[in-house]
Amino acid sequence: MTEQGLPDHRCTAPFHYRGSSAVAKGCCRPRRASAGSPLSGSPIQHIGCGTHRTKQLGQALTEMGLVVALCVLLTLGIVEFGYTFMALNLITQATSAGARAASVHQMGSRGLCGKITNDTAITAVPTGIVAAQIGNIATILPGGVTVTQNPAPNTVAPCTMFSGINIPLVIVTTTGTIPDVFGLFGSTISFTRTATFRDEARGLGGT
Repeated sequence: MTEQGLPDHRCTAPFHYRGSSAVAKGCCRPRRASAGSPLSGSPIQHIGCGTHRTKQLGQALTEMGLVVALCVLLTLGIVEFGYTFMALNLITQATSAGARAASVHQMGSRGLCGKITNDTAITAVPTGIVAAQIGNIATILPGGVTVTQNPAPNTVAPCTMFSGINIPLVIVTTTGTIPDVFGLFGSTISFTRTATFRDEARGLGGT
């Protein structure tokens, strides 16, 4: 209270002196002048805090918006990567299952010297072993699953003789696309997976 009984609105914010006048920062209310000393004659420049607080609020909202956008983008990236990793793992397992089945196919699907003559049980889309296990997690077009024998079997006798060093192999290759959930990597992601097994149906005796 002042001597006249009026409340004394004092500004407790620190002053920064510029030449002969002082600037009070953070003061929301001007200090009431005492008797005989007009307010206009005070050397203190009163600066309201309303504008300062508004600027701080705007800056905080901008920073929060940037952080939220970054967090959302990071979360979408993690989900996208996880889905793609899971899909590729499932496709790899399906390709291995197809190669394992092709390596032991004998009755009704092998010809002279163990040549695979009918591989639709493995390569057919969508009823083959590989495509059925992949399901809807990826898109495989007809011809996207192939079976290759290495070395290629002879079509006429005599058949190739194999030993422990020269082992016949059967190779299954799967190609297709995985849909991109959020479009971070494009509309689709192309893949190629290959599995190789020993061609047990040909054996090591030259069948």
